[in-house]
Amino acid sequence: MTPQAIEVAKVSEFPPGTMRAVDVAGFELLLVNADGRLFAMSRRCGHMNASLADGVLKGNVVTCAFHSARFDVATAGKVGDAVLVRPAGADQAPPELAAYLAKAGKLTAGIKTHDCQKFDVVVEGDIIKVVI
Repeated sequence: MTPQAIEVAKVSEFPPGTMRAVDVAGFELLLVNADGRLFAMSRRCGHMNASLADGVLKGNVVTCAFHSARFDVATAGKVGDAVLVRPAGADQAPPELAAYLAKAGKLTAGIKTHDCQKFDVVVEGDIIKVVI
């Protein structure tokens, strides 16, 4: 299949410091405007597949809302592994829930965090296109 640039948004509707989930041609993408520079990468976290669109963007780094894995939006590469934090109040949970949380924490701790896929971005006037 020959790569093609597909329109996904307008520059004027996408201010610096924002990110947006975009579905295009069967791909789930994260479109990011990091300080006026536009990037596109796969939307799913390379740790446990959560949507990075629910995360936090700080500069060029998006942090996953689920386990805090971090990715550089310019390269789509991992810059920080997932961080598993015991939730507040976990020590007060019923014993069966506390046991479940402990088991889930042990299982997810060994899951490797992978880089995400990067997509090229093309800007034509006010149109943002992603090469798929």
